[in-house]
Amino acid sequence: MTDAPDPPVTALLQRAAKGDAEASDLVLRQHFAELHLLAEHYMRGQRPGTTLQATALVTSAYLRLFSTKEKEFTSRLHFIAAFGLAMKCVLIEHARRNGRMKRKHTRVDQELGALHDAFKRSHFDVLALDEAIADYRQKNPAMCAALEAMLFSGLNRQEAAELAGIPLRTFERKWPALQAWFRRRLA
Repeated sequence: MTDAPDPPVTALLQRAAKGDAEASDLVLRQHFAELHLLAEHYMRGQRPGTTLQATALVTSAYLRLFSTKEKEFTSRLHFIAAFGLAMKCVLIEHARRNGRMKRKHTRVDQELGALHDAFKRSHFDVLALDEAIADYRQKNPAMCAALEAMLFSGLNRQEAAELAGIPLRTFERKWPALQAWFRRRLA
């Protein structure tokens, strides 16, 4: 017997949204390598000796994401973004349980554009970032959603803007103000 090809991810996501555990598992298997790589990047930013590992981060995010009733995904991009936010929540919960995570003696970065890399490279205070994101969400929810998609889901600017429903030109125009706000807040 030959294995049938995997169904397209959109069809799997629709089945998963209806509670099909087999479809949920297949989505995870199809995207595990990509999600694990993203989790490894985040785990590099954790302080040495952390008890959370990349595989546990992916597993915890998966359980968090697929245990909720609101799990309808419109596309692969939407799924990856939602998974990234689930990983963010797991990291924040882990940080709260284990005390605030300390930053190295580096500034957050001169450019928020480099924040994504700094978040992945350095011992970053994920709780301070979460508080800043929550505050910025009050000012501009759409730009905040795009930022979270970039930081926690690894999306590029165009993908993040699309996901947040912001025209790319508008996103690019507002990006410098967002950068300045976060530089001040996280410095």
